Amino acid sequence: MLKITEKWDEIPKFVSMWNMEGMVLIGYCEQNYKKLREQMHIPFVIYDGYMESSGNLVNIEVDHFDGGVQAGRND
Repeated sequence: MLKITEKWDEIPKFVSMWNMEGMVLIGYCEQNYKKLREQMHIPFVIYDGYMESSGNLVNIEVDHFDGGVQAGRND
């Protein structure tokens, strides 16, 4: 299921309505992720978000620089 919203505070309502067991989030700032963690008790993964301190959040990051280096190698 894919849900697009610009308002982070809509997410807990949506999660509750669909009785979700987990989710992947993209495109919010660190403060919003932390607010969501306080309000929801299901696992979620943050894709390509920047965190100063991840704490109990999981963040999958894209490393564009190293990806470019690997793509440019002639191994």
